[in-house]
Amino acid sequence: MKLPDILSADRAGAAASLLRDYYTETVKNGQRRPGSYYDTWAGGGNAQGTENRLSADDLLAVSFLKVQISADAAIGLLDTFAGEISALLEQVPADVELESVAEDDLDAVLGPESAAHRLWDLLRGHGSFPWDLGPTATSKILARKRPALIPIYDPIVDQAVALGGSQTQWDQWHSLLRDPTYQLLATLDSVQEQARIPHSISRLRILDVVLWMYERKRRLATLAAK
Repeated sequence: MKLPDILSADRAGAAASLLRDYYTETVKNGQRRPGSYYDTWAGGGNAQGTENRLSADDLLAVSFLKVQISADAAIGLLDTFAGEISALLEQVPADVELESVAEDDLDAVLGPESAAHRLWDLLRGHGSFPWDLGPTATSKILARKRPALIPIYDPIVDQAVALGGSQTQWDQWHSLLRDPTYQLLATLDSVQEQARIPHSISRLRILDVVLWMYERKRRLATLAAK
């Protein structure tokens, strides 16, 4: 895993510009890009009273990030397995940041036997469940419900940091955020302060947006140069 220099402390201003553009730039018909509504749509996915229930508004918000959820998956998530999903969400802490999870507690919070991991498997449609939701869609649902704890997995971001897939990203981001070598927490806080976007977002979401915007612009520049 590698960290692009856009997230180095001395480039916080440039990262803030990318974050600001994502949340304030108008891209079509005078509207902001749909993804800028993901965090706060219908009050947000982790709002008090709704944090342990997956709703149609959550799935709609996820669609703002260019994710398609099949009818079978939507019915399963919102109806057939709604009770199981809520029971698992109740076991996943809603007020804990990924970087604050101690090494000794990581397995209990995000390990293979944790409620978060079992919820991941349920949403994916593993085993006998009747749908097959991909890792990107699944991560965006979980990040909507637990934005400070569960990172979004996106292939574009994966390429920017060389994650190597979704299987180990929780552990990798946890290690990177806690590594004093990078001072990433202070940088992310500085990025959010300088960006002055309309609402506060989690550090994980800052990572996701900045890296997505950075890699997207890098690709466009490469194509333009050909």
